[in-house]
Amino acid sequence: MSYHEIFYLIGATFQLIALACTKILWLRSFLLITSIGNILTGIFLDFPSMAIMNSFILITNLFQMGRYILDHQPIALPSSLKGAYKKVFFLMTPRQFLQFYSLGEQLQFENTFIIHQGEPAKYLYFILEGKVRISEPQGSYFLLPHNHFLGEMGYLIQGNYSKDGIAEGSVTVIRWSAGTLQKIHERNPSLYINIQDIIGRDLAAKIDKANEYISQEEFLLNKKAT
Repeated sequence: MSYHEIFYLIGATFQLIALACTKILWLRSFLLITSIGNILTGIFLDFPSMAIMNSFILITNLFQMGRYILDHQPIALPSSLKGAYKKVFFLMTPRQFLQFYSLGEQLQFENTFIIHQGEPAKYLYFILEGKVRISEPQGSYFLLPHNHFLGEMGYLIQGNYSKDGIAEGSVTVIRWSAGTLQKIHERNPSLYINIQDIIGRDLAAKIDKANEYISQEEFLLNKKAT
C-alpha cells in the first residue's frame, strides 16, 4: 500500500468518525485530521489543487474551533447579572450574554413612564431591578417584576407598544434598539436565534401566569355567585 493510499484512508476514516459525532468540538477535531490526511495525499499524488483546497478547509476549521473554545470558556459574570443569566439568559453562553448586555443601554426610572401605549416599539426592554406597572386598556393593571422583558410584543410584530409601562418606585432596565437587534440578526444569526427563543420563553411564561390569574378570578366570582 502506497503512502498516499494510507493518508487517504486515514482521512476517510476520521471523516466517517466525524459524521457519527454529535459533539461539535469532537466533530471539528476529526475533520481537522481528515484535512491533514487529504493535504498529505494531495502532496504525494502531486495534486496541488487538492492540497491547497484542504489547506483552506484546515485553516477555516482551526479558526472556528478557536471561536468555539473561546465562547465556551468559563467566564465570571458580575454578581448583579447572575440572577438574570440563570433565570432568563441561560440559553446563551456567559460570554454571549455579556456581549449582548454590552450592546444595550442601562437606564433608571422612578415613578414615571417607561413605555407608552400606541408608541412605536423602537426598543426592547429588560427589567433588571424593581417592578413595572403594566396598565390594561380597561383600567386594570398588574405588576411585572424584575427578570422579565418589557415591550417585547411590540418589538416582535414590529408595531406599537400595546400597554403602558410605568416604573413602580425605582426601576433599573436595560434596553436594546431595534437597529441594534437587526445588526445582531445580520452579523451573528446564532446569537439572534437564542435571543428570539429567550423572548418567546418569557412571553409564554407571562401568558401562563395571566391564564392562572384569570382562572383564579373566575373561581372567586363563581364562588361568590353560589
